[in-house]
Amino acid sequence: PRVHIIASVDHVNAPLLWSKREAARFNWVWQRATTFAPYHLETANVPQLLASKGEERHVRGASNVLRSLTSNARDIFRLLAEHQLQHPDEQGWKFHAFYTACREQFFATSEVTLRSHLTEFTDHELTRYKRSN
Repeated sequence: PRVHIIASVDHVNAPLLWSKREAARFNWVWQRATTFAPYHLETANVPQLLASKGEERHVRGASNVLRSLTSNARDIFRLLAEHQLQHPDEQGWKFHAFYTACREQFFATSEVTLRSHLTEFTDHELTRYKRSN
């Protein structure tokens, strides 16, 4: 069976979302449909976070990364995010306490596993870490 997709993209760097090989496999047909409306009118109904300059790429990237994670990795990230939201005045979570919480929830059974997930989060700019003395 053949699959047909109709999509709309409003970003100057849209072609960079796919490699040349992926774009060729999708066999996209590019159709320019300029409205000539001012950008602030075109994005009036879009949440500000998604329409802000520079942030759009990070939001889209974070969303793609989170979707591609294993369920355990998503659970670990959710646990970390919930902790940060519940303790906004703290500057993070000490590794051992975080590892203990993950182990109690059966999200990570070893420090190595947790560290590999944290490395992936950091590599994709979802988290930052700071070594303490």
